[in-house]
Amino acid sequence: MVVVLLIGGFLVMVAAFWLLHRQYRHSVSYLEKHFREKVLQEQTAQTLRMNEKMARQASERSLQMKRQMLSNIFQELNIPLVDILGCTEEMSFKSDHTIAQVARMKNDAQRMKFIIDKMVELTRYELMREVPMNDHVAINHVCRQLIDHYQNYTPAGVKLSLETTLDDDLMIFTNEECLTKTLCHLLDASLRHTDAGSITLCVTNRGLRGYVSFTVNDTGLGIPKQYRKTVFDVLPDEGWELKSTGMSLMICRSLVRLLDGTIYVDPHIDNGTCVVFNIKE
Repeated sequence: MVVVLLIGGFLVMVAAFWLLHRQYRHSVSYLEKHFREKVLQEQTAQTLRMNEKMARQASERSLQMKRQMLSNIFQELNIPLVDILGCTEEMSFKSDHTIAQVARMKNDAQRMKFIIDKMVELTRYELMREVPMNDHVAINHVCRQLIDHYQNYTPAGVKLSLETTLDDDLMIFTNEECLTKTLCHLLDASLRHTDAGSITLCVTNRGLRGYVSFTVNDTGLGIPKQYRKTVFDVLPDEGWELKSTGMSLMICRSLVRLLDGTIYVDPHIDNGTCVVFNIKE
């Protein structure tokens, strides 16, 4: 009886040992497989990161080459225009016909220079992927400075003013260059095409949680309704005044995109133009 119990106990121990050994081998096999999978995943992720880095560097080099090429082209076009404008300033004739010709030539040269300058700026911001957003900006202070500056260029029959609901101590983190340039382009466009009435810069954060809203409203030439949705992307096919406004708005679109904001022409305004853009507070 004792011998049977000993043999039975021995067999149980052998079976238990065999089961433990099998479980151990299974665990080791599982851990090895899991380790190989993790190593493979890490190697794949590292390869993807390297490929993405190389693609990003190649894209950045390509963008830099395009930016440099376009800059050189615009610079070469700008040189003769400056000479033409200088010549028209110096030319003085008694013939009314000749004076009229010189005036037309000067006007055409000024338009071409305006287009080239705008294209240089548009190209610069269109090729940018992002800008640093670490400027601590006091919104009311920036807006008042701009209004004070543009008072010197406002026609006698136009009232330029600022309306704000923001506290003077409100500051946001953004890119001050892009914000200031957006406001400048909008005010420039309003001043070019408003001979009488008013131009108002409105700033508020009411009704838009987490955003600051800027509105430039004028009583000037206005944008026809059929162009209000497309003017940020395609130049209108009529009128120099409308085309010049379109170029300014295209630059504004690029700047506001870099600020991670939105911009649009208010479709409900019939008298003049009202452009609104919003950026994060």
